[in-house]
Amino acid sequence: MGNRNALLLFFSSLLIVAFGQPALLPTLGLVSATIGFALIFYLLLQYESARKRFFIGTVWFTLVQLVQLYWFTSHPYSYIYLPYFLLSLGAGAQFGILALFVTRERLKHLITCFFLAGLWTLMEWSRLFVLSGFSWNPVGLTLASSEYARQLASVGGVFGLSFWVILTNAVGVRAYLLRAFPSLWIALSLVPYLFGVFHIAGHSHFSFGKHTEKQEFHALLVQTAFPTEESGPRLLPEQLISSVIEQWHHIVKTIQPFQNKKLDLIVLPEFVVPFGTYPYAFPASTAVETLLDAFGPVAQKKLPPLNYPYAILATTKRGQRIMVNNAFWAQAIANLFETPLLVGLEDAEDVNGKRHYFSSAMLFQPQTGKEEADIKDPQRYEKRVLVPMGEYIPFTFCQQLAAQYGVMSSFTCGSSAKIMHAQGIPFSPSICYEETFGNLTREGRKKGAEMIVNITSDAWYPNSTLPLQHLEHARLRTVESGVPLIRACNNGITGGIDSFGRTLSLLGGSHPEEVEWTRAGLLVTVPLTTYWTLYSQLGDALIVGISLLCVFLGLFTRRIVIET
Repeated sequence: MGNRNALLLFFSSLLIVAFGQPALLPTLGLVSATIGFALIFYLLLQYESARKRFFIGTVWFTLVQLVQLYWFTSHPYSYIYLPYFLLSLGAGAQFGILALFVTRERLKHLITCFFLAGLWTLMEWSRLFVLSGFSWNPVGLTLASSEYARQLASVGGVFGLSFWVILTNAVGVRAYLLRAFPSLWIALSLVPYLFGVFHIAGHSHFSFGKHTEKQEFHALLVQTAFPTEESGPRLLPEQLISSVIEQWHHIVKTIQPFQNKKLDLIVLPEFVVPFGTYPYAFPASTAVETLLDAFGPVAQKKLPPLNYPYAILATTKRGQRIMVNNAFWAQAIANLFETPLLVGLEDAEDVNGKRHYFSSAMLFQPQTGKEEADIKDPQRYEKRVLVPMGEYIPFTFCQQLAAQYGVMSSFTCGSSAKIMHAQGIPFSPSICYEETFGNLTREGRKKGAEMIVNITSDAWYPNSTLPLQHLEHARLRTVESGVPLIRACNNGITGGIDSFGRTLSLLGGSHPEEVEWTRAGLLVTVPLTTYWTLYSQLGDALIVGISLLCVFLGLFTRRIVIET
């Protein structure tokens, strides 16, 4: 093969695979799922040297990742370029390892196609266990470009889709290599779509799914579009307090027009405001005045009592004053709307004499009265996947570097999924990056969740493709677990998705990426159709077990071929 043809194969496969994602060029994703990887496999077949195959495979997939993860570069701090490159290179090296096994002799045997699919799936899955885990952009996401093909995730999850993509492409290049009619490649290419047609029809039209007595769920999703505290100018304490009061004013102004709508849940984003849940930072008079201005004098009777845990009498520079906390604001909204409120806030507690801080989702139920006996603590879910350097400091030597960017301490990881209830409907909350992990979402489903509620902030990567990629990962979680999802973003893509991964409503409609900095509320009506999937029952164990078997059989068969 001449250099010109080699370069043509290299770059054509690079463009198809790099941009073949539902968040980038969805149509190209369907091409990537069938021939995108076949093209680079065919190029690798031209080289007998294992070293050359490893180098070409590593460089090629590193470039793929640099394109797909380009949103990293929108981060305000330059240190992000180091993890951006290292993560891309690490994934590239994994593909380089796969390239070692792509030879003409091996591909003559069909078991090699299964071996390659299994080996790649195991390498992708292994990324979940490095630091906090890296779940972005498994190659199976290419199949998620199609409403029908993505339904295959209900069997093996997103890694099952990755297995299928590599298997299909390997079988395709094998057929070309042997000059055989590609009947198996055609069958493998069509299976995800045919499966999806019958899957949706079976659960939708023949009522295989579960329909609760309450057929629809009405949620108000609030996109706040606040700048991140760390990325803005450093404010003095009094300035920060004024800023947070102004933020609550904007939230109240945003949700007030929905007061007379039928609502089952109000959702505010991750880390919606600074100061945590219970620190008493705001003058009660200011908070009460803001709420009464928005909802009228009748609201006075529904406000939380001005005592513990919402308020205390504190000594300030201006003398004795009643001060309230973020819990007061949140509980006031729940009471005024007579609707549960899920809100992302920092929270803390003492465990064995040590202070622990959590990135939390707090559920405030409307209180029926103001007596002390009527006051109930909100439920709390603690984020389980923390972002290195942003939410926790992985190594001691990183502490000084993190301090330069305003990160002084680490959060504590949550330990398990939790089930909360809104109007009798059990749901599982997740926070930001967690919704890219199918295994974590599945835990909530196993505990009885009939809906996923995600709170997110993509503000650290503004005006990038991250919000769209984040949404497409979230979409797969609904198919894997057979439940609908709603998500409220600080900035990002706010909206709802049904249990088949189909869009119900997005803020901004067909161009949600254009309104990521829009401050608005979105009323979403969610059909409560749920169903159990093979993935929700077995999780990643099924595809990991199949992949291990394929790798073992591939190695075993290869040894027999050599010996005979």
